[in-house]
Amino acid sequence: MTSEAAVRAHQTEALSRFRAWEYPYTVQIAGLTLVVHEGVIPPTGTDTTLVVRNLAPGDGRRLLELTTGTGIVSVCAGRLGWTGVACDLNPLAVANATANFSAHDVAFTAMGSDVFSGVPAATFDLIVANPPYLDGPVGDPLEHAFFGSTHFVEELFAGAPGHLTPAGSLLIAFAEWGDIEHFEQTGATGGFVCDVIDSLASDDGDRVYRLYRCVPQQSATRLSRRK
Repeated sequence: MTSEAAVRAHQTEALSRFRAWEYPYTVQIAGLTLVVHEGVIPPTGTDTTLVVRNLAPGDGRRLLELTTGTGIVSVCAGRLGWTGVACDLNPLAVANATANFSAHDVAFTAMGSDVFSGVPAATFDLIVANPPYLDGPVGDPLEHAFFGSTHFVEELFAGAPGHLTPAGSLLIAFAEWGDIEHFEQTGATGGFVCDVIDSLASDDGDRVYRLYRCVPQQSATRLSRRK
């Protein structure tokens, strides 16, 4: 298991690289070309890929993406027939996602929100998030992608039931090197059954990410009875 000190050092180094790049620039991921604006965390080949490769066809269903960043997950979802809303705490990310939605002609709207604080009073068939994995001070908007895990996870499981359709579920990426025990315990306490459905390691093998499908306990019980 990677130590917390090593993880923080990796995050700090990554932030330094992101700040030094020339913006805007394009990135190829999941077979798509997206624009990355200054002040926005670029998508990665690990946790982003993990979410995208597990998206089912939407068939017109509604998806809510939290922590949208450049909007890559919602763009991929839109191309699979989903519609919906994509949110981010960082206003620069909201503008970046809006530009990418327009470029790829997907039926998603980007808006500012701290977890569910700015989400409209609506329900969704799927809620997707790639949240921060650690706690720690946030010095600029970029650091919200890495730090603030406790707040995000607790608000996620507290607010999700009010934004899910009866058969709705969550699709959440989380790192094994993050506060994964808190994530799992908070989900269980909030009445969710969270199962690991996929995992992926970073290129160097040092960091492993899990993808959880989280279903409200009542829905999970109904599905179990049908089997």
